[in-house]
Amino acid sequence: WMLLVSVLSAALAVWSSWCSSDLAAMFGRDMRGRLFKKSQELSINDFDSIGVSSMVTRSTSDISTMQFTFGMVMQLVIPAPKAAGNVRQLLDHSERVTFAPDKDLPHTFKTLRTPLTPETDYSLTARPGWLRLYGGQTLSSHHKQTLFARRWQHFAFTAKTKINFAPQNFQQVAGLVLFYDTCNWIYAYITRDERINARTLQILRCDFKDFSYGSEAVPLSDGEISLKVCVNGAEAQFYYKADGGWQPLGGLQPADHLSDDYVETRRGRCAFTGAMVGICAQDMDAHQSHADFACFDYEEQR
Repeated sequence: WMLLVSVLSAALAVWSSWCSSDLAAMFGRDMRGRLFKKSQELSINDFDSIGVSSMVTRSTSDISTMQFTFGMVMQLVIPAPKAAGNVRQLLDHSERVTFAPDKDLPHTFKTLRTPLTPETDYSLTARPGWLRLYGGQTLSSHHKQTLFARRWQHFAFTAKTKINFAPQNFQQVAGLVLFYDTCNWIYAYITRDERINARTLQILRCDFKDFSYGSEAVPLSDGEISLKVCVNGAEAQFYYKADGGWQPLGGLQPADHLSDDYVETRRGRCAFTGAMVGICAQDMDAHQSHADFACFDYEEQR
């Protein structure tokens, strides 16, 4: 069917161009005929006043220009009228995403390379009202990551989420991430520190495969945790909230390495991924743990 539609579309395009050219040619023929007929009514004095060269120009190049314009109008303007006259350009891409079994994930949610499999990589039904992510491979993996992220569409924005996650060891991780590619990201993640037998929250940075911590590990009590990141140009500040108000997590994080220009300079070749912000979960142990997310908010600051 696709081949048939393609062939039919090509045939209609050729037929449309032929009709437009034929109409334009008839338009030019009629204009030249009317101009010649009118010239027969002019006196010798009129000819001397207008000039023979001017008459020749009017009947040749000027009419050819009008004929070409008529053809372009027939081919371009008439088939595509101003159908979007009442459509306004979207200047604010802010959105609040909530989850439900009967509601699809938004089209703004992107995955790494291949789509995630429902009920295998994620679930909207395991805990209604929450998005459950089953732990996948690390953020540096080129294969199977459990990651949903959306593009940055403004230089200043805030992204928030609420997570319920009970890791059993340090290999089980989940949280909020600023992501460019597998070599460049900033990750505010929850894991378990077996030395203190408690959950912890910390920032891990990857700058062209150079890893460093962006904050100290903060012990967490059991229960839901809200995470937030505020991006302003080339800087990002993470926050967390448990029982009280928002608390800063570490200091300002340089985020200039999450850009096409930076990555292209470091790689020495074209880069075009674009910066993303999203939620993810990893399980480098048995790939059986899961993290539940209640919402995802993206709010641009204008």
